[in-house]
Amino acid sequence: MEKLHPPLVHFAIAYPIASFLFDLIYLVTKKESFKRASLYILVLGFLAVLGAYLSGHLAEERVEELLPKGGKELLERHELLGTVLLYLIGVLTLVRIALNLKESLKALRVYLVVMLVSVALILFQGYLGGTLVYEYGAGVKTKKVEKEKTKQEKEVEEEKI
Repeated sequence: MEKLHPPLVHFAIAYPIASFLFDLIYLVTKKESFKRASLYILVLGFLAVLGAYLSGHLAEERVEELLPKGGKELLERHELLGTVLLYLIGVLTLVRIALNLKESLKALRVYLVVMLVSVALILFQGYLGGTLVYEYGAGVKTKKVEKEKTKQEKEVEEEKI
């Protein structure tokens, strides 16, 4: 499941942002279709965030052992923010469901402010993840090291023969 982390994070980023944008469009147009679309997309976003969280959690141990100290500290921050976002998007999804059942313009505006902060945190989380991959080789070095270990193991076996 850890190999699912890279593709899942794209959905975990895109869906909440799209949901937020649909809500803004709904505020301007008052078209119910945008309100419904925002909810459906946010539910998908929560599922994507959950999948990204779980797959990242499974990948963490393998990745962490190959990172230098700075990379390990960044990975811990990435993991903590992932946990915060999982709960935050989960709560926002429940609030969005409630807003669809009983509309309140004031509550929707408060929700959108919190959602905007969440979108900013999601983008920052993507930045942290990208830094882990592109500056520290997280996930990339794992595959390279595994290939090297397999190559070394073959050499050891050949020496025994």
